Amino acid sequence: MINTPAAKVELHWVKGYNFTAKDNFGHTLTVDAPTQPNDQFDGFKPTYLLLTGLGACTGIDVVSILKKKRQEVTSFDVSVHGEQQEDWPKAWTRFHVEYTVTGHNINAKAVERAIQLSEEKYCSVSATLSGSVEITRSYKVISS
Repeated sequence: MINTPAAKVELHWVKGYNFTAKDNFGHTLTVDAPTQPNDQFDGFKPTYLLLTGLGACTGIDVVSILKKKRQEVTSFDVSVHGEQQEDWPKAWTRFHVEYTVTGHNINAKAVERAIQLSEEKYCSVSATLSGSVEITRSYKVISS
């Protein structure tokens, strides 16, 4: 386990709704939103970062677990679909996480177990959201 300092993100307003976010490790990310419907914008919408966090958190877990189970993964993708309420504050009501595991001789039961362990034991984002948002999942295994 990596010993990490307390989490901290600092945001600097650039213009419009554009911010540069920087974590306490020095990584940066652009966050933005359109000022008017159909406007161009240059970064992740803040609400999409929640989907990104869920997908990345569980994805890291699943890849790690599959490696420990000696599965020959050659490609791995996670897709997170979210549904929001129509009225403000447009809270998220449901997420569906879809995993695609590609590799040689991938054991479907190992994939199922890795996803289960991520959801129930390791992914802090999933644990945080699970009490207030429905999270469903599916996966597919592709032989390469």
